[in-house]
Amino acid sequence: MKRFALGLMFALWSSIALAQGCGPSNPNCIVPTAPPGTSNNQAASTAFVQTAIPLGAITALTGPVTATGPGSAMTAIGAGVVANSNLANMAAGTVKGSIAGGAPSDLTGAQTESILQFTQSGTGAVQRTLDAKIKENAVSVLDFGADPTRTNDSATAFNNAFAAAVAAKKALYIPAGAYRLASQLLWDLHTCCSNFNAGPGITILGDGYKLAILDFSIDSVASPNFKLFSSVSENLFNVRFGNFGIITNVNGIAMQLGQLAANDNIDLSQFDPIHVQFFSAGASSVAYQINSVQSSLFTRWMVTWPSTGSGLDSFQLRNVVQSTFLAPHAFGGTNVIHLTGSGNVGGNVFVGPLFEASTNGLIIDCSSCSFNSFLGPVFNTLTTGVNTTASTFNLISNPFFTVVTTPFSGIVGLTGDVPWQSFTANPICGNAAITTNSAKTRTNGKTTSIELDINITVLGTCTNNMIFTLPNTPNSGAAVSGRAAGSNKGVVIPILSGSTTAGGGSQADGTNFVTGQIVMSGVYENQ
Repeated sequence: MKRFALGLMFALWSSIALAQGCGPSNPNCIVPTAPPGTSNNQAASTAFVQTAIPLGAITALTGPVTATGPGSAMTAIGAGVVANSNLANMAAGTVKGSIAGGAPSDLTGAQTESILQFTQSGTGAVQRTLDAKIKENAVSVLDFGADPTRTNDSATAFNNAFAAAVAAKKALYIPAGAYRLASQLLWDLHTCCSNFNAGPGITILGDGYKLAILDFSIDSVASPNFKLFSSVSENLFNVRFGNFGIITNVNGIAMQLGQLAANDNIDLSQFDPIHVQFFSAGASSVAYQINSVQSSLFTRWMVTWPSTGSGLDSFQLRNVVQSTFLAPHAFGGTNVIHLTGSGNVGGNVFVGPLFEASTNGLIIDCSSCSFNSFLGPVFNTLTTGVNTTASTFNLISNPFFTVVTTPFSGIVGLTGDVPWQSFTANPICGNAAITTNSAKTRTNGKTTSIELDINITVLGTCTNNMIFTLPNTPNSGAAVSGRAAGSNKGVVIPILSGSTTAGGGSQADGTNFVTGQIVMSGVYENQ
């Protein structure tokens, strides 16, 4: 009986398998099982096989795929797992699904782009495609293959990104990272910023002078390392530039604005913090050469040199007018701020400049350097603080000196809080023997002050006509007055306009001089 029952069950199973094409000719087939709770032989029916089979998420799907029968072939496909989908009832190369809870649809590239939407928060915001939103932002140097690990040369990527930003009229962004640059960056601003073609301007900003680093030192790039200029003679407007650092070893110029012998002025622009760091420097090294800038703002431009006395200039200004420099700072080097050249350097304001651990602080050696103001400068650990040898009406206000060997070496054309300087008075009265105890002068703009302390040791033929040499030429008449200690009488010596000497002086009552000390002072307008 048991044998009969087993034989009957085997025959029944074989019949079911053969109904589905299983048997000796297909020994590896799998017979589908009925859903839980099914008591009939639905597992052996063709209708069951063609009924929808709900599946879980598919994590790998490659090759041509065909789904037959009614219903859905799948419920979810893991991201990036479909290598070649060719699903029945769908267009070749598409995937049926939904995004953000929308109705399932065949998704092509164009359809996907239109489905991905962006809506800004806030009243009145409108829906836009995400693609359009992304493209309205700045052009990044990373978009063109710049390497932020300092491994590969990024100069081509930087140049291509700049060209793309100019063409698209967008900002150029330098993300945080260290970028190796094996060749110069020479960026012509004619297209974006010219007054001739009404260019909109350009913004070129990094993530910060400590975070976005441009390294020209690895490949010893030629001078200038980085240059903004125009290829034609014109005014350039609306440039915003900065927030990155530069590492260099160039025996030349690290950062150059404008061309030395061209009229390509950069006007109405803003220059954000930049830090130039020299790993090594030659005798001609210059951190910033600013050739042609007008009415612009510079904020916290900085330089670090290998040592005191290295390089040439931290800030070299040529033909710069009516611009403001906020807290420029140099540590080390030879000259911190150097106003020079044949161009006009005038009407500029330097607020809180820091001259530190350099040979010289402020150097002015151009006759056309005039009406510049240095407000609250700090001179720390220098050989010479200020040396002006050829300038006119440059103001220094509230300076602070600490550990400075010679605070003022020359004060030609310097006004404001400047120290008294010695001058050669050479007093004469007949053949009297006269000793000069001190002769000091200070010039503030058009006003010259003098103090003279002399002593007549031998009267000789001296009567009542004393003369002495002035430190500069008066523009109007005045007088120097004081008191003669020997006679205890007042002394007045006239100053004549256009004369380099004061003379014809005597004691106030007209009597002759006597031996003894005479102290005088006076103020006059200089030419």
